[in-house]
Amino acid sequence: MGVSMALVSRLVRMYLDDCRMHLDDVRDTALKLANSGLLQLLEVAPEGFKSFSRPYIGVDFWVPGVRERCVAECTRGGGGSECGSYCRFFSRGSVEIDAIRGRVEGDVPVMKGDVRLVRKVLPSGCEITEIHPHEYLRHVHVRCDTLDKFVEFIRRLVEKLGR
Repeated sequence: MGVSMALVSRLVRMYLDDCRMHLDDVRDTALKLANSGLLQLLEVAPEGFKSFSRPYIGVDFWVPGVRERCVAECTRGGGGSECGSYCRFFSRGSVEIDAIRGRVEGDVPVMKGDVRLVRKVLPSGCEITEIHPHEYLRHVHVRCDTLDKFVEFIRRLVEKLGR
């Protein structure tokens, strides 16, 4: 049912190489990435980003299962009706793809106990640059040399979280 990640990576690389990031093309690529089942994409737009000061493709997403686990843990912790809003907001991740260099920076939400897992599944060519603590979640900032490396990281993470 899902589209091959190699195909998605190749398509995105085409857009990056040509630097012709039309919104329809980016949305189409995001749809194919969403169909892969690795991420639940929320928003996609070509924009400018301060840290790159170059054109980039920005994608907001949820890692499957993280929001649900957050709500369950928050509810057990006595968070009550606020849990849904809290987890919806903090379980949102983002990734920016530098349109010139192809470098990728992601802000990946995981449960507190999964930070060690992130370190385990990180491929060469990727590094953790920061970890932001939130009450039930952590936002792990990951920088990868290429989109393929970031996709490999997300694939490994989702596989491990699913077990």
